[in-house]
Amino acid sequence: MPWKREHRTLLAWLNRSIGGAPSPAPAPAEGVLASALAERVLPILSTHPGLPGEVTQAASRAALATGVRNAVLLEATRRIAGACDEARVPLVLLKGIDLCERVYGNPSLRPMQDVDLLVPEPLRARAVEALSGVGFRPEEPLGSGTLRRSVVLSGPPPQRAHIHLHWHLANASYPLPYAARIDLEGFRARTLPWPGAPGQARVPSPEDLAVYLCEHLVKHCCEEWIFAVDLALALRRLPPDPVAFWRIARSWGVERICACALRIVEGFLPGLGAGDLLAASGGTPLTFLEHLFVRQVLAGRRGAGVNWLVYLAHCPTAGARARQIWRGIFPEPADLAALDPEAAARGIWHAYAMRVGKAIFRVLGR
Repeated sequence: MPWKREHRTLLAWLNRSIGGAPSPAPAPAEGVLASALAERVLPILSTHPGLPGEVTQAASRAALATGVRNAVLLEATRRIAGACDEARVPLVLLKGIDLCERVYGNPSLRPMQDVDLLVPEPLRARAVEALSGVGFRPEEPLGSGTLRRSVVLSGPPPQRAHIHLHWHLANASYPLPYAARIDLEGFRARTLPWPGAPGQARVPSPEDLAVYLCEHLVKHCCEEWIFAVDLALALRRLPPDPVAFWRIARSWGVERICACALRIVEGFLPGLGAGDLLAASGGTPLTFLEHLFVRQVLAGRRGAGVNWLVYLAHCPTAGARARQIWRGIFPEPADLAALDPEAAARGIWHAYAMRVGKAIFRVLGR
């Protein structure tokens, strides 16, 4: 939905909290706390020096709770890293578990819902076995499709930490036109040791991290502002080499996706490096659909499916766009079983009908 007053106030506070543009005098806090919770950015407001008292108190409590939760997840990740090292499964940390220390500089500031890890696809079964050895059990079978490239595992009580184990960087419930071009071997070759467990786990290079966060922001339509904050802080505190960044983006086929993401971040959080990196691209022309996507997100219209404006722009012909839409609504049976096993169990046509209904509701904005 379009931004309300509380969204604009929150955005001004975020700019001040992470070192961007100075914010105006504090506005009333009504509605802002709910927005900050929904956007998963409340803990980082604890770094703002001049917020209303009730906001400061709520942000401090959120940061404390986030720190406790993340301490549990960090310790679980260290145990998992050791188990994977013994099983000779290379492990790369993705998103929050890497960002909370390397980018945010304080695990209390970046909320995490689960831990995202990347392993080589041929070793995914061995990785699941290694995680099972330290108490993590898969909540679903390893899928045989080509869309869902991950599995969720839950840890032992009482914490029950959740692990999202990936074997590809492109993971979605619909076809991503660039998925086949992502060079996972090159990505792994550029990784760096994770300070939390050197020698056992790795983290992406600054350039790969920035490209991946751009792809992730567009894939999720920046549905939460935490995705824009992740990318803005990564560009500021781990500045990528512009030449290497755009070389990787081109090789993955996501150059224009990165241009869209950088425009969004610069629109939300100006002056933190997105504009400079965009200027270093040498000019990345966007289509009308891609410009429309950026405008929609910046205006607050971030519903599921808006990013298809970008994905369809990647298709060179009308036939290719039709195939992209068809594959999104009618995936292969193996993919459908992996994406929605309950619906698939009721019958393939029932599951397809459900997907058609969801697509229609998204088009109508419901």
